[in-house]
Amino acid sequence: MIDGVQCRSLGSGLAASAFVRLYPVALTKWRLRFADAVGQIYDFPVTDSGVAGQDAPTVGPVAASIAAAKADKAQILLRIGLARAFDGDGKFSPKRCYVQANGIVFQG
Repeated sequence: MIDGVQCRSLGSGLAASAFVRLYPVALTKWRLRFADAVGQIYDFPVTDSGVAGQDAPTVGPVAASIAAAKADKAQILLRIGLARAFDGDGKFSPKRCYVQANGIVFQG
């Protein structure tokens, strides 16, 4: 990515709910692990506003929706995006971006 150039930084894909897992790494920090159609595992920090910065009871409805999707063998739409570019205090050229899960969308 060239700094200052318009480029896409958001994508989405359907994931089989059986392979989607939301889990805490700290009191209010969450990660989303999922597998694609060929079994490649991905594990990203979550920035979705319904999850990020929330404690476990608050995230409960999202976790319950994932469990319900698993029971129904439904797919879950995952929005994956790039965080803003950073240069690591001048250490990185070109700048780098973190990949993050910024949306979890359920059918119905």
